[in-house]
Amino acid sequence: MVKPRLGSGQMKLQLMLSSLLCLMLFGCSDKIDKSQVVGTYTISVRNASDVLQLESTGTYHHRYKGEDGRDIVATDSWQFETVEGSPTVTLHNFKCTVNGVNALGEGYFLLKVTSRGGKCRLWVGVDKQIFFEQTAI
Repeated sequence: MVKPRLGSGQMKLQLMLSSLLCLMLFGCSDKIDKSQVVGTYTISVRNASDVLQLESTGTYHHRYKGEDGRDIVATDSWQFETVEGSPTVTLHNFKCTVNGVNALGEGYFLLKVTSRGGKCRLWVGVDKQIFFEQTAI
């Protein structure tokens, strides 16, 4: 018995439906609350260490230890809010150490929050795929 071949339109539809199903099962979730973002986060950078800790009290601790020996330590406040329909962590007086990101340590620094596999990501640069990934709650 010869199996009928799918036309290119049917194959595209089948591929789109399969992709949509995968996104629904494994994709990022926007239903995130403050208790989920509390914890410790890291950014993987060559020989540097970049750790951000969000406490339930609304205080953050940030420590960056660069390849060149530079050591930046900061503590201030943070809050969880919805910005343009997305869960967001706002860090007060945060100095971002990621190359190409302009954050001078004054005012506010917004990080979009997504969740994958029960761990949150705090996005520093969505276009550059740079994020803090939750390592401990």
